[in-house]
Amino acid sequence: KPGSYGSSTPSAAVTYSFVHQAQLPNAQDFKIRVVVDNLAANTTVSGFSTGIYLTSGGTQVAKVQNEDGTWPSAFAY
Repeated sequence: KPGSYGSSTPSAAVTYSFVHQAQLPNAQDFKIRVVVDNLAANTTVSGFSTGIYLTSGGTQVAKVQNEDGTWPSAFAY
């Protein structure tokens, strides 16, 4: 049947989105959630990084905490 193991039906493209509060806080820690859809079973994603930028000018305005709990020393990813 379509979608079963070994099917010749092409799989859907992987998509991602972010879940966050409507207005992001200033000078406070907050969480975002990355939602990935249509990722093949048992797939690992590594080397993922993200940033938050102003819509005008593209200046990075937030740092994303490292997995070990430390913070980057500079704005960059």
